[in-house]
Amino acid sequence: MNISILVFLPLLGAALSIMTGSVLRRPRLASTGAVLAAVATAAGALSLAARTGFGGPVRIPWIPGVTDFILAPDTLSMTIVMVVTLIGGLIVIYSLEYMKYYDGLGRYWSLLLVFIGAMCGLVLSGSMLQMFFFWEIVGVCSYSLIGFEIGNPKAGKSGLKAFITTKIGDVGLLAGILLLYSASPSKSFEFSVIQREAAQGLIGPRVLLLAGFLLLAGAVGKSAQLPLHVWLPDAMEAPTSVSALIHAATMVNSGVYLMARMQPVFGQFASWTAALMWIGTLTALAGSLMACFARDLKRLLAYSTISQLGIMMFGVAAGSGLASSLHLANHAVFKALLFLAAGAVIHETGTREIAAMRGLFKKMPVTAVAFGAGVLALCGFPPFNGFFSKEMVLEAGISGGFLLASVVVTAASTLTVFYALNTFGRIFLGDVSPAAAESHEVRPAMLAPLVVLAAGTLTSWVAVRFVSGGELGAYQLLNETRQSSALPLGITALCVGTLMLLAYGRQPETLSKGLAEAAQTGFYFDQVYSRIMAALGRAGGAAAATLEYGMTDGITNVLASVERAAQWVSDGIDSGIDGLIALVTYRGEGVAEQATDGIDASIDRAIWSVTSVGEHALRRVADAIDRALSRSGNWMVDEAYALGRKSRSLHTGDANHGLVGVLAGLVALTVIVLLERGL
Repeated sequence: MNISILVFLPLLGAALSIMTGSVLRRPRLASTGAVLAAVATAAGALSLAARTGFGGPVRIPWIPGVTDFILAPDTLSMTIVMVVTLIGGLIVIYSLEYMKYYDGLGRYWSLLLVFIGAMCGLVLSGSMLQMFFFWEIVGVCSYSLIGFEIGNPKAGKSGLKAFITTKIGDVGLLAGILLLYSASPSKSFEFSVIQREAAQGLIGPRVLLLAGFLLLAGAVGKSAQLPLHVWLPDAMEAPTSVSALIHAATMVNSGVYLMARMQPVFGQFASWTAALMWIGTLTALAGSLMACFARDLKRLLAYSTISQLGIMMFGVAAGSGLASSLHLANHAVFKALLFLAAGAVIHETGTREIAAMRGLFKKMPVTAVAFGAGVLALCGFPPFNGFFSKEMVLEAGISGGFLLASVVVTAASTLTVFYALNTFGRIFLGDVSPAAAESHEVRPAMLAPLVVLAAGTLTSWVAVRFVSGGELGAYQLLNETRQSSALPLGITALCVGTLMLLAYGRQPETLSKGLAEAAQTGFYFDQVYSRIMAALGRAGGAAAATLEYGMTDGITNVLASVERAAQWVSDGIDSGIDGLIALVTYRGEGVAEQATDGIDASIDRAIWSVTSVGEHALRRVADAIDRALSRSGNWMVDEAYALGRKSRSLHTGDANHGLVGVLAGLVALTVIVLLERGL
């Protein structure tokens, strides 16, 4: 077994799922196949993680003369692979019950498995071009699963918003990749080659710095950092199982992974480091503020995810890839737990509004305990996993001399304690609300993953030996945390956050009404972007109108000029003839009079003929141009209507069927080619 099994086994499972679920109409068989594929992938990841070299590297001829298909596992990539496969397997099991009454399960299973395989391919890629290929596949899966409910136009619009927003960053990422390729003396896309040539000074510093900022743009979009964070809260229109896997535990970590992978190359530039650090720091603060005043449970968890991703970015900028990677893994565990527990609550109450939930501890005690474990880990209470990794991140910031940014991150952590504890109290404590009156504990298929992940919040930090490549053990981590200079900051955040809860309780708006209003509108980012898009639309319309009227006026002016020129020529010829007549008359009036009359009449007829023919020809040209413009206008209108119909299919999710078919075909083709190559 080699590492490629982790990429191609889920893809093969996806092809079988779409065939059995959507083509053969056997949803139960599709569900069974999806679970087997996900569990087998997780088992394969565990087996390979225990091997030296992780079953790699693997190199397969791919694009001749450009790049090979390369899988190059290392500690960083295998850490994320373990997160993707293990949590992905649990979420597939959870979905058996949660997605039971949804239509289109074949499409759901296939997209989920394609995502798992593509996410493994993304982090295992040894080539930047190959990584971008998988980067786009996970983005397509995200879009399709956000708009999974075809009958929900809001879900379709949210998927489209996520797709477009992340593409803004993806343009920068692709430009940065191509820039590094063009600047590489060996013309290589391979990470190892780029890193070696950069370290040897073979790539100029200006090119490296520009490429660093372009790659940062891609990371900002994918990991929902300011100012491209606006897509993630709206992505909560996806089924909660999708939110847990893609929009909390895995895909949103792609940007953090990319920055950690390239930090040895770009970390030498103070401007790049400062940009990454303050983007992460301000995102952490803004995300926690928006979570404090959120009224929708899933959107609150989305804002929390944005904040925690900012903390990871801060850790990368501070120079501690280990702290960032450990927090990434720990966060994946407790945030997936929080989303799945929230999904259980929403499944039973039928609402996402926090104000409508109350007293659920009496109805769903196991779910309540699991959610509580996730909350304590998110806050950073010892001995939960979030405590250890967050302390490592703050320690890296202080050790690196980034004191101000560390204080801001501590403030974000303080707000995290406040909103997390407050959310637990509002949902699970107190008298039972009407919406929760008929609630009960969920079935074992949904409950078992909660129990496993809740246990993980207490134990996943022990995996620090694996995450560090054997350099740091669990016992050593305990000692370092106890002696950490950042420990007072962490304790301060826990104490102040708890005091804020006691002071403001169930009414966080009393903190500041103005701040609450701004935070509930997402600090007006969406409004600003809407106005920018409206302004661009008006500018485009004005430009089109100006072009249209300008062409019409131009043709009219040309015709008038031609007519004036013809008249001028006619007048000139008449004057010349008159002069000739006068001369002839002077020499001999009698002889020339009859000839002159004949010549004058002939000239007039000739001029009239030329002018008439020319004017008629010009008018025919003008009519032809007018008809061409009319046809062009009609064509543009028809194309606009067609584009509108396509856009509506994107908004409503109808395009997902064709998209899944294309993905399944590509998967089948890939598997056939690889089998022919003897993989």
